Amino acid sequence: MKIYRQLLLQALFLLLTTLVIPPNTFSQDYRVKDSVEAFEIRNNLLSIENNQKNDQNPSNIRKINFFQHYTMFCIPIYRSIVSGRMNGDSVIIGEEVLKEWITYHYYVYKNDKSSGMKYDSISAVSGKPFDVDSLLKKSGFSITVDTNEYAFTNAIILSNGDLVKKYGLKGISIFADSMYCFYNNSMKNLNYTFSKKMDTVSNMKLYRVVAIFDSMYKTKLKDGQKPGIPRELYYELVSTRIENCNEIQSLFERYKKDIGEK
Repeated sequence: MKIYRQLLLQALFLLLTTLVIPPNTFSQDYRVKDSVEAFEIRNNLLSIENNQKNDQNPSNIRKINFFQHYTMFCIPIYRSIVSGRMNGDSVIIGEEVLKEWITYHYYVYKNDKSSGMKYDSISAVSGKPFDVDSLLKKSGFSITVDTNEYAFTNAIILSNGDLVKKYGLKGISIFADSMYCFYNNSMKNLNYTFSKKMDTVSNMKLYRVVAIFDSMYKTKLKDGQKPGIPRELYYELVSTRIENCNEIQSLFERYKKDIGEK
């Protein structure tokens, strides 16, 4: 059953997301800032499998920093120390986790470039080249809404001015009954997008995508089964504060120096 749930979640993930975003997705008309802007991409996909709330699972969060014409993706690396004992010349690994912590690898590149530099820590003195497309295909930093099975149904304006566009199924599907795309104007100048196909509302930015699964949920309940998924899955882009701003900006400057720019 657990394997089935994992396969189902993977299928839902592929329905909702396509992890490809070419470098030219970032607008070159974005206003240049001399301060670091920080954002997070959050979702509840892994929390479903672990029965956790989103804020309890760091695996559901990806960090993005912007500085001038440069972008930095911060990928978490999960480390731990587990119990163990010696058995002659061998070490037997135990099951008790003694300590857990997270470090980050930092991927920095210029927005109009197809490659950048990877730094293994915030204080690394040198980096290694990486391909931007290859990273973004597997990193979980972007989504492209797949609407092949969906048709636009209606749109509403929320009390805060945000726009919500709803898409319903064109036919029969075992996946989501409907999708909702949320747009606001507070991020309209950000040179980042979830989806070039969907992020086309004038003077607004797509910042949240929600997939609803009411039919599957209700069918499971009717059959007396515990639903394997919640009523909704979401991906969202959120502006956030950056605690180590000086270190992040220093790494941006280090990258500029590494590629011969001032």
